Amino acid sequence: MPLLPRPRYHNEAMNASSFAANRRVIVALAPDRSVLEHVQLTLRDEPCTLLLTHDRGQFLTAIIDSCVTCAVVALGDAATAEVTQLARCVRVRAPCLWTIGFGSAHQSLMPMLIAATRAGFDEVVLHSAREPYALRAAVRRACCRSEVPVDDLLREFANRLTGALLVLLRRCLPLVTAQTTVTQLAAALRLHRNTLGNRLARARGPNSERFRAWCLLIRLGHLLDDTSWPIERIALHLDFTSASALSHLVTRYLELTPTTLRSSGALPTIADRLVSECKSPIAPRRRTFVPDALPDDA
Repeated sequence: MPLLPRPRYHNEAMNASSFAANRRVIVALAPDRSVLEHVQLTLRDEPCTLLLTHDRGQFLTAIIDSCVTCAVVALGDAATAEVTQLARCVRVRAPCLWTIGFGSAHQSLMPMLIAATRAGFDEVVLHSAREPYALRAAVRRACCRSEVPVDDLLREFANRLTGALLVLLRRCLPLVTAQTTVTQLAAALRLHRNTLGNRLARARGPNSERFRAWCLLIRLGHLLDDTSWPIERIALHLDFTSASALSHLVTRYLELTPTTLRSSGALPTIADRLVSECKSPIAPRRRTFVPDALPDDA
């Protein structure tokens, strides 16, 4: 695992291309040195290169580089208008870059955090004593987005699942790790977890919890088929607590061991099981007071 460089500030050159040998480059912007050091401490064990600055101009210059994986913006106590303008600048300069807003879970900051989401940040992470590693999890999801060959994985499912379910798979596969909850997955899609469940039901898919597990199994199948990694390394890559936790998931859903799954062709086997589950009859959902004229997402 490469060592992280010391923090880089506005009076030092920021050049992401010089770190292209490291496939993960994270650019972070924060208002002061203490926040930058907090970001570095949070991400110190991640296999990535950190480029840190509190200069907005250098941040906007650095994110243009194609080797940058994601950008982190510490929102601090910035004004809502300033955050909105920055988010729009990022979208203009790097429209495909995954951008994470990072702020304190303080009630007074909620309007600014909501404005950041609406302005174009892909994810907004709240730091609190209860969730001290929320930023690390968000960065891992962003890195997974850039590394998961989604289109290749979904070829196994072409013409076998509904179009709406394929869309949800395409969006969720890069986001899921073993530590991702349904609530976090829905939030990354800017949905309430109930809305995600409704969309899965309309797409004739599994429920939210099983959908999360199937996404994880699809990623597992890809690694079993396309790499020679031992199970322990795959478990670490997908953020399982142990190899036995990975084996338990495979046994629960497929009634196989990871070794047997690999020898039988992991991804085709997983695809067959998921398609079979989605073809099972789905009981009609009971509507209560919501009229048909209103969308379920309202």
